[in-house]
Amino acid sequence: MTSPSAPTRVDISAIDVAAPLIPLGDASNGAIDVPPSNRPYLAGWYDKSVTPGQKGRTVILGHLDSSYSGPAVFYYLGALKRGQTVTVTRQDGIVVVYQIDGSSIQGKNEFPVEQIYGPSERPELRLITCGGSYVKGTGWSDNIIVYAHMVSWHKATPAEARRPLRHDTPKR
Repeated sequence: MTSPSAPTRVDISAIDVAAPLIPLGDASNGAIDVPPSNRPYLAGWYDKSVTPGQKGRTVILGHLDSSYSGPAVFYYLGALKRGQTVTVTRQDGIVVVYQIDGSSIQGKNEFPVEQIYGPSERPELRLITCGGSYVKGTGWSDNIIVYAHMVSWHKATPAEARRPLRHDTPKR
């Protein structure tokens, strides 16, 4: 594969996601920052993780819901199944195709750091959103995490390059 390039969009046809990506760093509390709550259909790439297609783990986060919109970009993330695909398009026009291996729900206090950020000998993807029970004042109790590995990559076709992004509620 070519050199690293920042991702610009994530597409998950099984849950009707076609979202723009922004880079995310670390929040002031040491956790990964999250996309702005007033832009609930925006997903974020953790810029301290590898770029899509590179050896290691690419981490992408999105909101489950928002007081601004109700359902948000990763509202249906927990419905994804093993074998379904996710594509991530990079700034250089490369489309990286990942196949889902599985998912888990983890308590916020039991976040599997090594499974998310730890080393990997192959290109992998982690998609993360909130889940579990909602507690007023503290938010969601858990994280939903989808695990995937790269199966291929290609230069974006003209049709892929023209695909519109979604800025509304995902349909299922």
